[in-house]
Amino acid sequence: MKGLLMGPFTRNTDGHVVAIEGQHCMISKDDGKTWQSYPLFAKPEKFNISGERAILKTRSGVLIFAFLNLAERSGWKWDRTLSDTPGAILPTYAMRSLDGGRTWQEPKRLHTEHTGAIRSMIETRDGNVIFTSMMMRHNPGHHTVLTYTTRDDGQTWERSNIIDLGGIGDHSGVTESTIEQLKDGRIWQLMRTNWVHSGKPSQTMKG
Repeated sequence: MKGLLMGPFTRNTDGHVVAIEGQHCMISKDDGKTWQSYPLFAKPEKFNISGERAILKTRSGVLIFAFLNLAERSGWKWDRTLSDTPGAILPTYAMRSLDGGRTWQEPKRLHTEHTGAIRSMIETRDGNVIFTSMMMRHNPGHHTVLTYTTRDDGQTWERSNIIDLGGIGDHSGVTESTIEQLKDGRIWQLMRTNWVHSGKPSQTMKG
């Protein structure tokens, strides 16, 4: 609806609702009736946040935000003769706030390759934070998914293996994954494909 924030939303340690809008962090002390705006970036001209993003408050109170930077998007021109878009760029970034969203540390670029979606971020029972991302592969062009994990509240990040099931096409491969921790500690990852469902369970990994 017009005038409403897109989300996703979380709450900081004060219980205030937090969301991202444009190049600002929005904080509401009255459950969304009114909002205060705080800048995310020291150099806002270098960033343009996509609607593909995820935000989470860790149990220690740190806010972690992951997003695609449209200001760096380039090279997307699908070539039907190649079935590819060589050189496509749309980076994935992550950043964090230690004061409930009022100030933010400098974003960390995690990869440069074209990212299609960021849909899910969780904190595991042992305190790791994991979020899902995508990475365009080439020759031929298709999408893959991966995750990033931090064990220190977003100070450093570890990249998972890239799940690449092949494909040819600008919407082919695996995309838009989400994750959930199972009772036995494994991370259940669901991925969208353009193929007929095989009935087999998705790959899981340890948290």
